[in-house]
Amino acid sequence: AYALGEATGMSMAFLSLVTVSVLGVSLAWVAAFTSNALSLSLMHGATNKKRRSLRRTLRESLHFTSRTTAAWTLVLVAVVGPLMIAALGTAMYFKATNADIHTALDFLPYIVIAGVSWLLYSLMHFSLVPQVALFESPHSHTQAFGRSRQLVRSKGKVFLSVLYAGIAVTLASLYVAATLIEKVFRLNQSITFIFGLIILSIFTNGILTVFYRKRRLARK
Repeated sequence: AYALGEATGMSMAFLSLVTVSVLGVSLAWVAAFTSNALSLSLMHGATNKKRRSLRRTLRESLHFTSRTTAAWTLVLVAVVGPLMIAALGTAMYFKATNADIHTALDFLPYIVIAGVSWLLYSLMHFSLVPQVALFESPHSHTQAFGRSRQLVRSKGKVFLSVLYAGIAVTLASLYVAATLIEKVFRLNQSITFIFGLIILSIFTNGILTVFYRKRRLARK
């Protein structure tokens, strides 16, 4: 982006935005492909499909990568989108009414409670959308969201609540551990945290895949 900007005189901000967008899409695609491969391997092992080759598993993962990438993107939009809209609306309201900082701080606990409540609600209902998109091939993403809500009724929500509470505790512990490692071994805190985050993501994806299979069998 820098070289192209110097050569053509184009806006560096625009080129940087394009570069970041391409990088983000590429990383999301690779992450979805890896997630598919792990999920399919777990499902094949659970159903005793022992003769499937690695090449066939990777080919199948590649085939569904675009679909699961779109599913993950829609889940992210469904979870984070309303929070961003609410935050923007709140900021515009305070600006329009010329509220002082003390008034804004008085409303802050209610805003945080509402945000956390929506976050938990949406995660409990939409967590299995990527698994549904991978294993059931729904005709539309709306059906995938509806199927996910159907699978996590009653006991499923309790399990997901415990799972995400455990993830929150693990993230806090990982941050503290990364800070200590930086102080003791001079290893950058971000590197340790990102590495731990990748391992946690892989572990969580495996748990959700096994959970999806159990819920699907229970619904049958």
